[in-house]
Amino acid sequence: MLLLVALVLVYEAVPEELLFRGYVYRNLTATMAPWLAVLVQALVFAAFGTALWVVTEGWGVLLDRLVLFAGMEVVTGCVRLVSGSVWATVGWHLAFQVVMQLVLSNQYLEVTVSNETTFVVATAVVAFATSTTIAGLLWGGGENWARLEPETVTA
Repeated sequence: MLLLVALVLVYEAVPEELLFRGYVYRNLTATMAPWLAVLVQALVFAAFGTALWVVTEGWGVLLDRLVLFAGMEVVTGCVRLVSGSVWATVGWHLAFQVVMQLVLSNQYLEVTVSNETTFVVATAVVAFATSTTIAGLLWGGGENWARLEPETVTA
């Protein structure tokens, strides 16, 4: 399990979050309202992630991966907006991926369900629905959903 955590952290959570919620999100908020930046970065990541899955698994995964990635990225973007920190999204990404891989891969835990798609959707919906609420409780107040956040230049 420690190896899984280390691999998810190094190969997924840190690079993806630094790129999408660090660089892309930050640059988008300099030119558009943060709520819109959340949606745009979610669409960019969903397109990127879905394309990778389509290349490796075929067109059959297009719709379910697109919906999963778009939902995950809207939530991750909201966690970024509410917390003000890319490291909060690294933690969220790490926790979500580790739990999903533990439950769904059957390499670490054996879970038997009658309908895997329903199980995945239900698990993701619970994670998505609770994440922004928890982030709001942890970092409550002070979010900027509407104003541009241009870079400040110090002389």
